[in-house]
Amino acid sequence: IFAFNFTVKNQMTPREPAAPAVEMNGILGFHIASSQLTVPSTLHSWYSQLPGISSNPASNPASAPMQSWKDPLFVLTPLFTTRMMGQTNPWPGTSNTLTVSLSTNVPMTAECATLRILRLEGACKPSGRMAYSDSDRASFEDLDGVAEGGSYLSIQDEDRDIQVGSLTFKPVADTIANQDYIFSFSVTNPTEAQNSPGIQVEGIGIPIAPTFFQKDTTTVLTSPCDAILLACRW
Repeated sequence: IFAFNFTVKNQMTPREPAAPAVEMNGILGFHIASSQLTVPSTLHSWYSQLPGISSNPASNPASAPMQSWKDPLFVLTPLFTTRMMGQTNPWPGTSNTLTVSLSTNVPMTAECATLRILRLEGACKPSGRMAYSDSDRASFEDLDGVAEGGSYLSIQDEDRDIQVGSLTFKPVADTIANQDYIFSFSVTNPTEAQNSPGIQVEGIGIPIAPTFFQKDTTTVLTSPCDAILLACRW
């Protein structure tokens, strides 16, 4: 038996498992035809059919189905598992701290991943660096590689006569799957009243489609207003 390992880098987009095969060629026309390799999911199928092996996982845990993610080159679909945002201040024309909690079902790698918050409608903030605060601020950097912040872009929506902002940032190191990362940033509220916009977050490089934030309606952050006011929640 020949046993060896080698390392590859997974692609950044989801895919189904590969169907690897092996063949052998040698001198003097020696050849063994291509044959599909046994992978974890097919190994289980073979093992469970052996005489005396129960197909009931409760009676024989060894025969429990093996997930296809163990098969070579299967790449999981990345998703946001936490996407929460809340604010501290509803008053017009005043500074407002937005606190974000994010997690994903896969690591967002420093080499490949970029994150972007979209549709920050009405926020008064010029384009440029956005400084972060809170517990996980050092986990992210802006597009210039400066830690504890992101790159903010403000565009005028001429049809609605409002500023629409986006905030782009990258992980400093590979994130941990299903771990919440919490950071805050401040903008100035619009001077005119508005309903809370549908703010979204997306993944780039490791692609995650734009996904709406869940609005924090249960926890009122430290605020200059009375915590019982619904206006102080999102």
